Amino acid sequence: MLNAPVRECERATATQMTRTSTLAKLALIFSCCGLITPLFIGSIAGIVCGHMALGELHRQPALRGRAVAVWGLVIGYLTIPVVFVAAYMLLRHLGH
Repeated sequence: MLNAPVRECERATATQMTRTSTLAKLALIFSCCGLITPLFIGSIAGIVCGHMALGELHRQPALRGRAVAVWGLVIGYLTIPVVFVAAYMLLRHLGH
């Protein structure tokens, strides 16, 4: 009987230590949404959340999600020039 509370406590501690940063998840979600939303608004939100997530992960080493935050940043930063190039090509095509 005495082992049951200890096991619950161990599970709670393990869950807390493996928690993934919410900001990192949001960075990836917003950056992916930036691929389909006009004016890359989602990408900007993904970049902001990604940098905030990296700061949070630096301050709280028990959190996970560095790779998720970095991928959110990569997708966010790559989406912006792609949109500009696509807009340039579209305007150039319409001009001819």
